[in-house]
Amino acid sequence: MSGATTNRVIGTGKLDHRINISRKDEIGELATNFNQMTEKLQESQLEMKSLYENLEEYSPLSAQSYRRT
Repeated sequence: MSGATTNRVIGTGKLDHRINISRKDEIGELATNFNQMTEKLQESQLEMKSLYENLEEYSPLSAQSYRRT
């Protein structure tokens, strides 16, 4: 998948896609940094989901008010 296509896929919220590139120049460095950024976003998203599920489990009223905002 090309970098531009991957960007569009990630832009739709699919954070498990990565740019496959083996270049050692500035473009390769950019792709590597983009992949790292996407990985951190995915980790943050999973952590937020887990925290929300815990909030729902331990405090259903708090989860309802959070869902409205």
